[in-house]
Formats: sequence, C-alpha cells, structure tokens
Amino acid sequence: MRKQVKERLKNAGFDVIDESVKSLWNPEAEDIALIPELVKGLID
Repeated sequence: MRKQVKERLKNAGFDVIDESVKSLWNPEAEDIALIPELVKGLID
C-alpha cells in the first residue's frame, strides 16, 4: 500500500522522501510560539 501511495504522489508531481530519513529538527518553545503566525500567513 505504501509503495502505491508513494508512486501516486510522485506521479502527481510531489517529491517523496525515503521514510527512513529522520528529521533532526527539535523545535524550541520560541519555534512553537511562531506557529499561529505561520498558519495565519498561509490562510490569508
């Protein structure tokens, strides 16, 4: 199933990463506090 989803996403033009890749970003409180402003910018 995962392989099919990945293939469909690729065919739709999305870049699909290998799921074994782990993000090394550990957000701090300041980063999390910026989320509402970020979301507002995306919706407006």
